[in-house]
Amino acid sequence: SDEYGYNMIKAMKEVAKDLELAITTQTTDAAGSATVARTMAGIPGCVTTNALANSGTARVITNAIITNALKVAWADGGEPNKLIVSAGNKINISALTTSNTKNIEAAKKKVVEAIDVIDTDFGRVEVVASRFMPDTSIYVLDPQYLAIAWLRPFQKKALNTDFDGKAGMITGEMTLEVKGEKGQAIIKDLKLA
Repeated sequence: SDEYGYNMIKAMKEVAKDLELAITTQTTDAAGSATVARTMAGIPGCVTTNALANSGTARVITNAIITNALKVAWADGGEPNKLIVSAGNKINISALTTSNTKNIEAAKKKVVEAIDVIDTDFGRVEVVASRFMPDTSIYVLDPQYLAIAWLRPFQKKALNTDFDGKAGMITGEMTLEVKGEKGQAIIKDLKLA
């Protein structure tokens, strides 16, 4: 097998995780300098208009909080159809309705209690868990106004070596492009049940 190719694929997967982490958690951007790399702001740094806090008082997610966030983003021109949540908030959202309704797939002999899509007054909303999301926030997103802007597409490059092995690196640059900031929302000041 090709050890160099295997390690390059492994490194690309790590780059993808790093990008998801930056998009999910990075609050500021920096232009950089000759000696410091520039950084991009992620969703928490770009979405500021509809940052729906509770005056610093933590609260458990409810249908009313979700509906209000959808309403605010919709009123500002968005059509939000994705909630990006932590694992804990995914469980909390599933618990909002599963105590009342249990779906049983008899052919597969299983009970489904997880919520992946919510039908709301503002349309269908997909609930997506991210391992990098904090339990204190939920992103309410309209993906049509979000994009990855590639400044330099990622590519692998072989390096000169003076030993028996191969060496390489991955280079590239991207940023988060927010085309409709007001059509997004962040629910803040959350806690787990």
